Amino acid sequence: PVSVIFRPGPDDLAPPDGPWGFTIAQTTPTNADICAGFDDVTPRLPGVPHGPGPWLSAPNGGTNSFTVIINPTSIADQVIFKSALGKFSVIPSTATSSTQLVQVISLSTNALIDGDQLFIRGVGAQNSYTTLCSFVNIDLLPRTNAAVAIHKIIASTMTNNPPTHVPTAANLKTYLDAVFGKQANVYLTVVTQTTTTVNYDLNSNTNLDFDLESPDLSTEEIAITNAIYTTGAINVYYVNKLSHPNGITYTNRVSFIQDSHLMSDLGLSAHEIGHSLGLDDVTNDVVDASQQRLMWEFDEPGDRCRLIHDEWMTANRILPVP
Repeated sequence: PVSVIFRPGPDDLAPPDGPWGFTIAQTTPTNADICAGFDDVTPRLPGVPHGPGPWLSAPNGGTNSFTVIINPTSIADQVIFKSALGKFSVIPSTATSSTQLVQVISLSTNALIDGDQLFIRGVGAQNSYTTLCSFVNIDLLPRTNAAVAIHKIIASTMTNNPPTHVPTAANLKTYLDAVFGKQANVYLTVVTQTTTTVNYDLNSNTNLDFDLESPDLSTEEIAITNAIYTTGAINVYYVNKLSHPNGITYTNRVSFIQDSHLMSDLGLSAHEIGHSLGLDDVTNDVVDASQQRLMWEFDEPGDRCRLIHDEWMTANRILPVP
């Protein structure tokens, strides 16, 4: 006879007395798509109080999924999945594969963020004794909507040198939905791009000048926002050149992006819009580039898209845009 004991788990229990043998088994929640609302980064960060379990985000009334790797493979049919609080349903309820895709279907209708846990348990083949293997924290997120207005700005003193790396509204919308919609249930309407000529280069040095240490817009930036600004939206302005690379975002949800950068137009735009959704830069003091975090502070080739638990929670709570 075999009884399955799963390690590690905060609720591990000994099986009842009896002539049982033991199989030490392991289940590992994972997701090959690092930008799909599955966070196994947070549990590895120093000083994080959330415990060993990873996180999964799911939209209220919608679904998300992850994969559980079961080892040894021979006991896969003894692994079961269940909601702790009944706020979502799970497909399947019992594993049929050692690399089991698990689908979470939110039952929450809460207008605020809701939470639950998915328990991954093992059932002893002879005694039906259930033991906790591992768990996944589930964030059930209401839909949040906001608007983004994108502006192509041409300096009146440099009309022959306009910015050329400006995304279309449709392409930016698709990209933002894949990043923020999928992971945070935040959907951004992108207003059709405008092109405006502004006399902002007041000192004729060909840069849009600003003070990197100041929380306030510079005189040259104010010249642009006075010329065109969309109320009730995150405003992103694309210019030829900034005095400091490569983009900057202010607390009033105004961003400026220069034409030359290593990331794509879409990737850098999403990063700056992330700041307007309340997300901070992450540095190599905390993470490394391999984690593919959207808010990685360095402008490097290749776009990053991953949000972690605290980030998708913050973005989902976005306050009304002024």
